[in-house]
Order: sequence, then C-alpha cells, then structure tokens
Amino acid sequence: SGPAFATPSGGLANMGDYNSVFKSYLKEVQSTGSNLIPEGNDVDEMYNLNRTPRKTALTRAKRAQLDKSLQDEMNRWRTVDNSKGRKVRFNMNDHYSEACLLMPRTWMYVYAL
Repeated sequence: SGPAFATPSGGLANMGDYNSVFKSYLKEVQSTGSNLIPEGNDVDEMYNLNRTPRKTALTRAKRAQLDKSLQDEMNRWRTVDNSKGRKVRFNMNDHYSEACLLMPRTWMYVYAL
C-alpha cells in the first residue's frame, strides 16, 4: 500500500506535481475552438490546480442555488483557507461526520453541478 498519488520515488505527491499536466489538458480544450476556455485566456497565467477546480465548483454551486449549508459541507477547504494559519476548528457535527453516511449529501452537490 501507499499513497494513491505518488512521486516516482514513492513519496506523497502534491497538486504541483500534476499542474503541468492539468494545464496541458486545458490548452488542448482551448485549441478545439469550443467556448469553454476563451482563446484570449492565458492558461498558464489564469489556471492552476490550487484554485481552478475549487473556484469552478463553488461558482456552479452558487449558480445552482444550492443551500449554503450544503456548499459549506462540500467546501471545507474554505474553512482552512479562512483560518489564516491558525488551527482550524470545525464544529463537532462536521468533525465526527462519517464520509460514507454523507454520500447522499455529496451526490446532491455533485448532481447540481
């Protein structure tokens, strides 16, 4: 066993290890002439694995008018980002929630996107 996403040496990979691959796929989508990524957008400058998927998910959730509590459940990273280096304090309901038992809530979020 080991990490699901690993470096060639077997260590835990981080998002930066995949950023160039992510951007190459975005450039490929942009070159197809679809309107998903406008031709004038500089992919290297505007897109990054550290924020693009999160930002897209949050925007789509807002457009789908999902309840804020559901958005907050799915976007726990915002709590971490807003902590500004302090220890994150989740409420007890979030801390002890079983991921498998929350799947119906997760599906509601994903289906709305």
